[in-house]
Amino acid sequence: MKLKIRPWKLCILLVLVCVVAMGAVEFRRRVGNTSDAALLRRLPGGDGMHVFLDVSALRDSGLLNTIAGSPAMEETEYVEFTKATGFDYRDDLHAVIASFTKERSLFVLRGRFNWDLIRTYSQDQGAKCLNGYCHLESTRGGRFVSFFPVFPTVLAVGVANDTAAAYEMLRKHDTPDSLAAPPQPFWLSLSAAYLADPGDLPPGLKAVLSALKRAKRVTLSVGADGATLDAEMRAECGSRDDASRIKDELEQVTETLKKFIARAKQSPNPRDLSGVLTAGQFEIKDHQVVGRWPIQRVFLESLASGSL
Repeated sequence: MKLKIRPWKLCILLVLVCVVAMGAVEFRRRVGNTSDAALLRRLPGGDGMHVFLDVSALRDSGLLNTIAGSPAMEETEYVEFTKATGFDYRDDLHAVIASFTKERSLFVLRGRFNWDLIRTYSQDQGAKCLNGYCHLESTRGGRFVSFFPVFPTVLAVGVANDTAAAYEMLRKHDTPDSLAAPPQPFWLSLSAAYLADPGDLPPGLKAVLSALKRAKRVTLSVGADGATLDAEMRAECGSRDDASRIKDELEQVTETLKKFIARAKQSPNPRDLSGVLTAGQFEIKDHQVVGRWPIQRVFLESLASGSL
């Protein structure tokens, strides 16, 4: 007996299949993995600098207000943005994961977003949006900002010379084993290529990075310990000999900074980099160089005020 499917039944079946498929996609979009590790994989893991900031943890510790400064000091443009979009990083931003290269800057933001208001505001500023993906020219000529909602609580943002930067975060990337995320609320990871050409930095900090140029990758993390913050550096090296040379160079840089400050008849100031960098202590663990620096909260206040 030959089974005959009527056209109207076939149409209903196809519609049901489409509805189920669309429902599955929407379900995955809404309940997708938004953990720190999963969001980190949205960023390319190659050369450059990677940064993580647990804004919720900083907010709970009171450090966010210290770093951000007073709301009264915020620029008019940001105040207008907050009113138009309903988004204020002080309350609505939970975490930031970013990567930086010379070509582009990529950000994955986790928080509370009103997508309709954000899209409307962006279009009022000249953004072009299609299927949730938006892009507009930045205030820097020839640079574009692109963004789209990965999940209801996750926003992907790209800044580059083209309008497709944010597309890089549509899929997950292979994360290098060396790019291991520390548990601290703030960390940054520097590749060997970035260490070789770090760009414009304060002289003391540039001297420290110069001593690390033999490292395969350097990770710096910062966590709170009572009234002070503890900065820890881990430099991955190809051999123990490389680690030993890097440790010696870091100690030499630290001593040189101390002598330079002493010759100027001054003392290391906890409010600026002199107080931080001259307090460094270093040791070797296997093929790693581990460095530690205590950071006073007055340093963060100086950093936030722009006096560094």
